[in-house]
Amino acid sequence: MARPTRLGLRTGVRADAPWLGVLALTSFFQYFRGAAADGTVFLVCGLALAADMAGLLDRFDRVTGSFEPPLGAGVAGAVAFAIALSLLPEFSAAAGILVIMVGLVAIPLIWPGGDMSVETDNAIRRAALLWSSLVVALCLWELANFFLGHSSARADWNHPALSDLLRPLWTAPVLRGFGVAIWLLGGYALVRRGKERR
Repeated sequence: MARPTRLGLRTGVRADAPWLGVLALTSFFQYFRGAAADGTVFLVCGLALAADMAGLLDRFDRVTGSFEPPLGAGVAGAVAFAIALSLLPEFSAAAGILVIMVGLVAIPLIWPGGDMSVETDNAIRRAALLWSSLVVALCLWELANFFLGHSSARADWNHPALSDLLRPLWTAPVLRGFGVAIWLLGGYALVRRGKERR
């Protein structure tokens, strides 16, 4: 992300504004469907992005810009978390607390920080377009299924959410742990690659 100007406005505001809109819409939708906890997470992320756009997180940006844990530590952490989560009961309070802790630890790693130019190379643009298109397609599919299945229990059965379709795969602790490990390691690899390209 670009750094703030003397007026307190970021030079990359136009690049960041769509993401702020996405977070705001997602937060609103989560509250609308009755998932207040999820809505609050997206709301807090949106407020953090807005504060960064206004130049209020300079010190945090400088710290996270130089934060780069060793590859081995990242892999070991992801595997340890996956094993711990697979041993805990599904949807238990302990599992929820563990997920929150990992999210808080991941913030310094995934936060852009540093001096990122608005002008990125073609590889990053192509990757951003590909992943954004995939995410938007999945979100539209989830949104359509939500409204199609909202009218009755039968309609909900005929138009399940993606999480409902995948849930049978994660009932076994071993498969759940394996899935979590792949998810975290894949995200960690993308973050490291993005920082290296900068």
